[in-house]
Amino acid sequence: MKNEKIIPAIRTNNITYAVRDIVILADKVAKTGKEMLFLNIGDPNLFDFAPPRHMVEATYHAMLKNYNGDSPSSGIKVARESIAKEADRKKISNIQDIFVVNDAVFASVAQDRSAANTEAGIFVSNAIFDINGNIRSWTPWQRVMGSTDKVYGFGYDSVGANYWYLTDDQAD
Repeated sequence: MKNEKIIPAIRTNNITYAVRDIVILADKVAKTGKEMLFLNIGDPNLFDFAPPRHMVEATYHAMLKNYNGDSPSSGIKVARESIAKEADRKKISNIQDIFVVNDAVFASVAQDRSAANTEAGIFVSNAIFDINGNIRSWTPWQRVMGSTDKVYGFGYDSVGANYWYLTDDQAD
């Protein structure tokens, strides 16, 4: 078998979430009766693909050294700092707190009374992925909850999709 470059179809240009968007498109095609061969979607272990032995051993040794576990609830510090710099570059300043939940970034912003376009609240931006699952860009920041008071911090319940925040009135 010779190696040939695979050029994605033009209709995939607007796919932003590598797996989820492709599954939706594949399901539509499958409903037309066309036979589908799913090679990259789902659990590979169901199709007799086992992880390489060296990966199993590396994972095992990492677990023996306790190099596994959850990341901080608010996200990894270096990622949060990078997100804050990117938000500041896009003129979103006075970020009080940042949470990273799956492919979304939530930021609480305190109102800057010296800046004309800064409003307080909780903002969200979602990652846009390329066909390989790498982050290509981010959606524009959207205000999902607001307050005219200074926001000191916030919480996000990813199961119920609920937000709450602390303002000047609640800080005492």
